[in-house]
Amino acid sequence: MTKENNNIKMDDIISLAKRRGFVYQGSEIYGGMSGMYDFGPYGVELLNNIKAAWWREHVQTRDNYFGLDSAIFKDPRVWEASGHTSGFSDPLSECKKCNTRIRVDKELEAIGVKADEKMSEADLNKLFDENRDKIKCPKCGSNDFSPVKAFNLLVKTNMGDFTGTNENPVYLPGEACQGIYLNFKNVVDTTRAKVPFGIAQIGKAFRNEISPRNFLFRTREMEQADTQYFVKP
Repeated sequence: MTKENNNIKMDDIISLAKRRGFVYQGSEIYGGMSGMYDFGPYGVELLNNIKAAWWREHVQTRDNYFGLDSAIFKDPRVWEASGHTSGFSDPLSECKKCNTRIRVDKELEAIGVKADEKMSEADLNKLFDENRDKIKCPKCGSNDFSPVKAFNLLVKTNMGDFTGTNENPVYLPGEACQGIYLNFKNVVDTTRAKVPFGIAQIGKAFRNEISPRNFLFRTREMEQADTQYFVKP
């Protein structure tokens, strides 16, 4: 009888996924990019099967759900209205010795101090200063950090600017569901849908994560499957 192995580590799973052609490190021939992965021959088939099963379950087998595929680039006012340009951020501090950045709220939680990313910079700085001697840089061990600052997770670029002088900012989506809200009226007008009903979309999302980790579970580029269900208030 084969003895069950309960000591499987994440590194073992990552190694197996790479050897079997499920997932490769992004830009690996140039040393790789942190938080970026490419799906290999078996990985892309598995991914497509998952998406197809999800689509059947949430769209094709339901009479009151409708599918959507919205554009990645959107008017920047979309992200201003949703609060992403001002509030979609992580509280960070930088080690003054080696320039490594840390998530202050996570470091405080790790030592038992209640904190979250929605707290103000002033409140987080107060907590951070009170517990600074207990927090060490994960790279060099120093506890000499800069003040806490909010680091926005939206990925920003310019569109249609060929001179480099006129900024026309656009953002890659921080989450995939915004297109659903933007097209609510269009879906109602073309399908004659009446609440309650849902709209579903599978789409890309991008986050300027300062410390991507845990293999595919926290990356800078991801695919999200979203449903939004609308009811009378």
